[in-house]
Amino acid sequence: MFRWLSSINSGVTFVKTLRWTCEYRVLITRNGLMNSTTPPTELIHVALSTDRNYLQHAGVMIASLLCNASESDQLMIHVIHTDLTDADITQLQSLTHLSKGPVEIASRKIDGSAFEVFPSLARVSIATYYRLMLHDIFPQCSRLIYLDVDILVLTSLSTLWKTNLSGKVLGAVEMDDQISAEYDGYGLAPGVRFNAGVMLLDLAAMRQLPLAKAYDETMAMLAPKTVADDQKILNHVFAGKVHILPYAWNQDTTVYRENVRFTQYDATQISNAIKHPAIVHFTGRRKPWKLEKDRHVYAHEYWPYLAKTPWR
Repeated sequence: MFRWLSSINSGVTFVKTLRWTCEYRVLITRNGLMNSTTPPTELIHVALSTDRNYLQHAGVMIASLLCNASESDQLMIHVIHTDLTDADITQLQSLTHLSKGPVEIASRKIDGSAFEVFPSLARVSIATYYRLMLHDIFPQCSRLIYLDVDILVLTSLSTLWKTNLSGKVLGAVEMDDQISAEYDGYGLAPGVRFNAGVMLLDLAAMRQLPLAKAYDETMAMLAPKTVADDQKILNHVFAGKVHILPYAWNQDTTVYRENVRFTQYDATQISNAIKHPAIVHFTGRRKPWKLEKDRHVYAHEYWPYLAKTPWR
């Protein structure tokens, strides 16, 4: 059994239990964005996690986000990592000129040893597990948008940011029926299955839940099946606590499979999302940069944004 939480009692936080250490450094300030008089509620907080292997793709994602932000968007982009160098940070810093409005990019360097308790799985980077602990990594935030780095943001995030979660803890897009059935087969708690690559999180509400204990128990349950990746953990722990977002906010590769079906979306909603996606997500093994066939229909959009980065 995974026991990443040996004991938590009054006055001992989960962060302390994990021997958490963070280095928080504001990297970029553009257009005089955040100062002491800026109300925090006006900021759109966006977090992503990456390692050096995916740095280029993180840069492309940030480039797409900044190019498509509106002038009125005030963006605070948090980059969670354990191994980025100063040179890597400088490359990310160079992207701020793409923004029409004010933006800051901040480095959130964390102690990776705190995540060694998570299983090492094929095609799953340890960096992806960071999103389990966003409520502790960002104690100053009450709301946060989390984005995977294998995506493109094609519109302003302000509408997503202002979404009413209707009392739920997070907002996310439903996965198709085939993947949902697969998840059900692992014995997860009943609920709508969601893709965790794009999430709007109520961090304040998350802090009221016994998440450390829930994560520990879920990993122990899934360990014998060797499927304890963070997305399954999130689907189990937050079952029944998810506000389903329009599919356009996470238009992934699965929608192009033959006879794909969803429970929460009708054909018109799916068609509109395909024609006018807000975020496209290159799920699965066939990423745009691998130049393989049967990729996401919007894979070609990756290259113009790459051309705007230092990795071009």
